[in-house]
Amino acid sequence: MKRTMLTVLSLFLFTVFSFGGALENMNVKTNTDAPAFAGWNKRDIVVKFDKDALNKILSSPSYQLGVTGIPKLDAINRSAGLARMIQKYPHLKPLVYQGRTIDPTLWFRLSFKQDIDAEKLVRRYKALKGVIDAQTIGIHKVYASTNDPSYPDQWHLNQANDHDVDAPEAWDVQNGNAQIIVADMDTGVRYFHKDLGGANASYDTPENSRGNMWINEAEKNGVAGVDDDGNGYVDDWIGWDFVTGKTGWTGEDLDTPDNDPRDFNGHGTHVAGLLSAINNNGYAVSSVAGGRLSGSQEVNGNGVKIMPLRIGWSGRFIIFEVGYIDMGFAADAFYYAANNGARIASCSWGSSNSGGLGDAIDYFVASGGLVFKAAGNDNNENSDYMLDRADVIGVASTDQNDVKSDFSTYGTFVDISAPGTDIVSTYHDHNDPTVDKIATLSGTSMATPLTASVAALIWSRHPDWTSDQVKQRLFDTADDIYGVPGNESYAGKLGAGRVNAYNAVNDGNTGPTPPTAAFSGSPTSGCPTLTVNFTDQSTGDITSWSWDFGDGSTSTAQNPSHDYTAPGTYTVSLTVTGPGGSDTNTKTNYITVTDGNMTADFSGTPTTGDAPLNVAFTDQSTGDITAWSWDFGDGGTSTAQNPNHTYNTAGVYTVSLTVSNACGSDVMTKTDYITVNQPVCNAPVADFSGTPLSGDAPLLVDFTDNSSNAPTSWSWDFGDGGTSTAQNPSHTYNSAGTYTVSMTATNDCGSDTQTKVDYITVNQPPVNDAMHVGQLDVVKEGFFIFTRGHATVKIVDQNGNALANATVDGSWHQSASGSVSLTTDANGMAESFSNWVFGNGDFQFCVDNVTLSGYSYDASANVATCVSTDGSTSATIVKVQSIKLEDIEGEVGFKVATNAPNPFNPSTTITYLLPEQAQVRVEIFNTLGQKIKTLVNGTVEAGVNSVVWHGKDLTGRQVSSGFYIYQITINNKDVLRKKILMLK
Repeated sequence: MKRTMLTVLSLFLFTVFSFGGALENMNVKTNTDAPAFAGWNKRDIVVKFDKDALNKILSSPSYQLGVTGIPKLDAINRSAGLARMIQKYPHLKPLVYQGRTIDPTLWFRLSFKQDIDAEKLVRRYKALKGVIDAQTIGIHKVYASTNDPSYPDQWHLNQANDHDVDAPEAWDVQNGNAQIIVADMDTGVRYFHKDLGGANASYDTPENSRGNMWINEAEKNGVAGVDDDGNGYVDDWIGWDFVTGKTGWTGEDLDTPDNDPRDFNGHGTHVAGLLSAINNNGYAVSSVAGGRLSGSQEVNGNGVKIMPLRIGWSGRFIIFEVGYIDMGFAADAFYYAANNGARIASCSWGSSNSGGLGDAIDYFVASGGLVFKAAGNDNNENSDYMLDRADVIGVASTDQNDVKSDFSTYGTFVDISAPGTDIVSTYHDHNDPTVDKIATLSGTSMATPLTASVAALIWSRHPDWTSDQVKQRLFDTADDIYGVPGNESYAGKLGAGRVNAYNAVNDGNTGPTPPTAAFSGSPTSGCPTLTVNFTDQSTGDITSWSWDFGDGSTSTAQNPSHDYTAPGTYTVSLTVTGPGGSDTNTKTNYITVTDGNMTADFSGTPTTGDAPLNVAFTDQSTGDITAWSWDFGDGGTSTAQNPNHTYNTAGVYTVSLTVSNACGSDVMTKTDYITVNQPVCNAPVADFSGTPLSGDAPLLVDFTDNSSNAPTSWSWDFGDGGTSTAQNPSHTYNSAGTYTVSMTATNDCGSDTQTKVDYITVNQPPVNDAMHVGQLDVVKEGFFIFTRGHATVKIVDQNGNALANATVDGSWHQSASGSVSLTTDANGMAESFSNWVFGNGDFQFCVDNVTLSGYSYDASANVATCVSTDGSTSATIVKVQSIKLEDIEGEVGFKVATNAPNPFNPSTTITYLLPEQAQVRVEIFNTLGQKIKTLVNGTVEAGVNSVVWHGKDLTGRQVSSGFYIYQITINNKDVLRKKILMLK
């Protein structure tokens, strides 16, 4: 039986930090020195010729010495002292990039015998007919820096003792290229993290993500629910979530594949930040290939793009949260990445040759991609399936001392190493999902995306390079760490060394270009005799080719054809040699010749049983089989290798299986193989339970059906006149009493009734204590020609005890009106004031209702419900403020008191009264009419109001002693100007 392996993500979590919206307020220290330009290469330039000039140059046998047959070109070559003229990329194929055809074969490198004025010489070449472009070769020395807050903590990018990957030096040469896509095959990605998805990305608006995330524009701008780009995935605008049918952590998306590959575990988001967190945006962290913004957050990034492919989830190991990867999901992700433009796949997880993973990796590599794989965190020499493949790059981990991390797996299967201890990157915490975070993690899971990011930077520098060129540059430019103390025992087991981003993108080398072997064959599978046409795709300076076809045959032709006559799987290798050395490319099991001889066979279990009967069929055929066709005998068919089929009708069925490949087929038929019986029908046995069985009215009871033999309908009688047809109903008993409950369960075979006598007991609820108004006083208060009512209420229980926190709803009547809601204090008291009114008014206050949990309101026990100041109840007049008021020029109803004190030092108070709400402005002027200060400017409520002037002007400075004028404006009309004196 075919099994799909589950493997565990291995990582160590140290610290998690969250970033809020105010990140820009952090005190961040950055290097403000601009990158310095060190000058031009004094002996080399590059020149791009058109096709006509190229053909003339290549037809000359001495063109490498500068003799091209083009007179003006040869003259400049002689006068400048040309030493050698080399065609840079003679074997690369033209590609279309952003609507423009790029032909690398047109570029030449010109080397001179002595120092030259590079800029001047470039201008001379540009002036020639047949020259498209000529360029100097710049040399830069000073590091580039970013303003990302956590960049100083990222030792793996820039460490003083140079055990890092030299990212700042690399940024002076290349920051990243948005045309390069890296597939993050992991637990998903928090693509709305602002350091990944850009300024508009957020937890609430994930659809606004851009930044350095890969966006499938055809689906993003297409029709919802439609596979606009025809890739087999509907609405996959930002990658895909392949996870389905898993049991994981509470709250995680595990149900169906969908177009939302967001992270839950956090591991995939940490990996994504190492692949391409946005650089120099003032937020979170930096990355090797994250591009470079202008210093602040922007909607779009300019680094390499992250394609989030969710193939993992959070499962439980004892009580711990652990990330898992399904090899079947991983296989799906490799096909998706290959068909949607990804050049690099980052794989920070264990592996096995299961779930179709082997073919999927073959497909991805054949499409020109590079696969990076974590070596593991077991501190031993054990490898796994992917690490044992020659076409997968295995990555070990180093620490801050440039030695193997104490946890890292190592061995001859490791291809390269990178920092993996205490690595700071972006993170997602499902316990706090709305907040962007960073975290410090350790593991080869960190070293792997860091290495992949360096490869992406190489590809950003040379978008026309093949995957083998990028891989070779990555290996050739790694720093040798075997001589570092602590690594002596790991000689040959940490790969080519520790990655170095600057070395990888620095193109300042001269001399012959070392060859890099690469090839393709077509077709790669078929029936014997199979003729395969091989095409050399190698780069560099090459003088000879040596082919080994895997069946004992060889060739020295550049582009040979070969006939495979016997069935089998063949490994093909090509060795290319030139003045710069030699290189070999081997493709394991590259050619498959299919045998047409096969034998169909199968089994099914069970072969008998009641309908509906589910039968699991297992293919037991032999031979090279590529397709299966099943006929189950009841009209059902399948093309799966090992299908399941359900027989719904009784009968005897003949089953057949046809197996085939491109070269033939075979059929196995088993007559009367499956017997399906009619099932016996049983009537239900009714039973039920209820909870609770007793309590005060109203009582809510939940009933549960416990019947057997699968009833299909139910009829309930709750004993109080209520009924239901639900399987598990709830019912409320509103009256006290004892109730008999019955339930009838029914299916196609009959029915049964269960009755439980006096099953539910409902009690009469207890009566609460009573409360009433124990005191109600209303008095009249006066201010100049205005009066208002002042009510005091006390609430007590039936024993006269004061009640706190009672809510009193009351209303004002007679000269004033309005409703109020009051709350009593610890003494049971509450008070209310009416509005101010002109003249000597009368005021009545009424208690309309009183509420308090556990008490009923007994209004009949009130000492008073309504009290008035009109004489029916004793009332007094109280002056609330005794100040001298002055009538303002003709403004009836507006009163103002003389400011006090006057003169003043250091402050004075201006008091005024409004009969109703108004727009008020109070301003201070000097004797020249210049405004000194605005004290009030806005809406002011009716009543007595005051404002203080502290003797300061608009800027907050103390004014000098002297005379000043304050002006009061009511509803845009000046109503008062009075003089005041300030003393020093």
